[in-house]
Parts: sequence; C-alpha cells; structure tokens
Amino acid sequence: DLVWRGGGFRTVRAANQDPELKKKSVTDHDFDVLVRHVYKVLLTRGMQGTVIYAVDKQTRDVLKHLVGQEAGR
Repeated sequence: DLVWRGGGFRTVRAANQDPELKKKSVTDHDFDVLVRHVYKVLLTRGMQGTVIYAVDKQTRDVLKHLVGQEAGR
C-alpha cells in the first residue's frame, strides 16, 4: 500500500488490507496520512532492529539503495 513511484513514495488504496481504510468514506488525503502514520509507527518501534520487505521490485530497489547509503555513513 506504499510504493515508490515518480521519485517519491505513493499510497495505493487497492493494495491496502485494512477494510476500514479501503472504504470510500476515507478521503484519499486521509488515507495517505493514515498509511504513512502506520509505517512511521512500525518503523520506529523496533527495539532490536527492524526488517523491511517490499513486494514491489521498484520499491525494494529504492529501499536497498537508501539503506546502503545509511550503512555507508
């Protein structure tokens, strides 16, 4: 539900598994904010570390690049 496209991360409602967020009563803007918040919470709570796996190849390649840059510091 979060992929790298066109030089930035984009949310994809159709890929989201939360039935409440799939509803059209949630605006596109609110969907975007909520999904990004979920990822922020999940990625900042790891006590021993965090594993990230991206199904989407383009997103996975960008994440590998970003993590590689961080590891090289």
